[in-house]
Amino acid sequence: MQNTNNKSPHLLILGPLDFPGATAPSARVKAYGRGIIENGGKVTVLSYRPCHGRIAIPIKGVVDEIHYLYTCGRTLRPRSFVMKLYYEVIGILKAFKIIHKIHKSDPFDAILFYAIHTIVGGIFIFWAHRLKIQILEEKCEFQFRNRKGFFCAASAWIYERWVVPSFDGMVIMTDALEKYYRPLMKINQKILRMPILVDMSRFENIPKNSVDKY
Repeated sequence: MQNTNNKSPHLLILGPLDFPGATAPSARVKAYGRGIIENGGKVTVLSYRPCHGRIAIPIKGVVDEIHYLYTCGRTLRPRSFVMKLYYEVIGILKAFKIIHKIHKSDPFDAILFYAIHTIVGGIFIFWAHRLKIQILEEKCEFQFRNRKGFFCAASAWIYERWVVPSFDGMVIMTDALEKYYRPLMKINQKILRMPILVDMSRFENIPKNSVDKY
């Protein structure tokens, strides 16, 4: 991230995230956040979808100095497909308003997309570039392994031919992913290789003879 205003770099992580949670995406987002914060930056996580399956958590809070907010106003997944769609649409629409409000008082230097949908990503890219915010995407797996059916094939085509070239850069986990996505990107787009991240503090002070699984 470039910091041209002599202020602490501010990263926004955006996506359908269960942060804070126990899943791999949540742990990876937390690791990104801690890295930025330990180097003098600030991190905000916005989730536009209710992603928690069993236990509802507060819709906003601070975890390890990372500020998070569920823009949909709910963290527990609804059972009904209609209600899931409703909360996601509401979350996306409110995300635009919230990002604009935060950006006016504490500008974002970059937005990092995490598991964001093709169409949603395209709209956010167009809008964020008008606000002069850099757009990055995290890529830890192949997004379109299944391209059966018109909708999946069309989404993959739009994403690879239009969305990917619109990023300012990508954060990629593996050699295979870099070899696949590099030809789809423009020459001036940057790639940061970020392998599997492990927070070793999670394994501190665990007895060697513990009967619990960890």
